[in-house]
Amino acid sequence: MGSLTKFSNLFNILVQVFLITFINCATGFNEQGTREIIRENLLSGNQILEVNRVQRSLADSLRKLFGVFRTTSCPTQNFLLRHYKTTGQCYEIGSKGPCGRNMIFYAESDNNQYGVCDCAHAHETRTLIYHQTTNQCYFVFQQGYCVFGQWLVINPRTKQPKCETNPCLKFTPISLLDTTVEYEGICVRLNSPCGEKKVVKFVSELLLPRCESSSASSKAIGSPVQSCKFGSAYAYNGRCVPVFVW
Repeated sequence: MGSLTKFSNLFNILVQVFLITFINCATGFNEQGTREIIRENLLSGNQILEVNRVQRSLADSLRKLFGVFRTTSCPTQNFLLRHYKTTGQCYEIGSKGPCGRNMIFYAESDNNQYGVCDCAHAHETRTLIYHQTTNQCYFVFQQGYCVFGQWLVINPRTKQPKCETNPCLKFTPISLLDTTVEYEGICVRLNSPCGEKKVVKFVSELLLPRCESSSASSKAIGSPVQSCKFGSAYAYNGRCVPVFVW
């Protein structure tokens, strides 16, 4: 009879732990409630270990369960909203959302519920490079994540971004460095004339500046969906192999 009573008490304690864990998982888990249960019931060492084991298992399962609930929590009347796993919140695709520098919130290409942060290729024609350490994106031919005196370029041999000495620094005022690029071996400012009704500019889908019509618009329009762009976090994380087009 004594063993049955002890089992019943432990069962009741585990039920209390479940309820506390369930509530806390919805708002941010803490162990205060469980410590109070242990103190009030004067549990033995083995019983404490069992309660803690059950609690951790419950917490893991419930966090996953709440995560599933949150994936369908975006208001259905706004088809642009997607769920972001990292924050558990909903953001509008194409917006800055929770993303880092020079990044926007995209709809995942293979899932109509989730969104993801990536370089703002949909809004910019200038090549952007994702940097994992800072979780931000940087423009080529700017200092980016490089040290002062260097700029971010693309190695034509390895087809990888790298930092190298900025050859334009000695000829260009610091205030103009961000709009100065290397074109055909010389330093020129973007939108500088390069032919009849043509200027040096970046064109969508191409990595380096070209001499193009000054009137042509090449920015993407519509609701952005994550795609396999060179320099993107999508490509950096090995989820796709981008096409390399100079």
